[in-house]
Amino acid sequence: MNVVKRIIDLGTSGKTDPVYNRHTRFANSASFIVCFFILQNAALAIYFNQPLLIAVYMMHFLTFALIPVFNHWGKRVLAAAWFSGVAILFVSFYAIIFTLDSFNFVFLSMVIFLEFFLFSASEKKYLFIFSL
Repeated sequence: MNVVKRIIDLGTSGKTDPVYNRHTRFANSASFIVCFFILQNAALAIYFNQPLLIAVYMMHFLTFALIPVFNHWGKRVLAAAWFSGVAILFVSFYAIIFTLDSFNFVFLSMVIFLEFFLFSASEKKYLFIFSL
């Protein structure tokens, strides 16, 4: 449990603003949870012998695992943009590969959820305009 707490606390310190620390912990927690979903899907792809999906899931895992690293380096905006960008990229990729009956669209709700909690009120209006 200590390792999980250390991963979630990457990029936080007593010197930074508590709001930034809360956002950093949230981004790290969300990426940690998404990484577990990706590993679960990768295990299923291994079981069903889907080599293309295994490669895609591993690439997806590695890109999401960079979010706590960016937060550790103090690049909070890059971490937030990276989360949204990677999630949108892979949601688009999954939408192309899988049919509409697939359950792999759970990441789309994660993108929307994260954008509303990571950005300030003034930044949310720009995100809303961008997504229209």
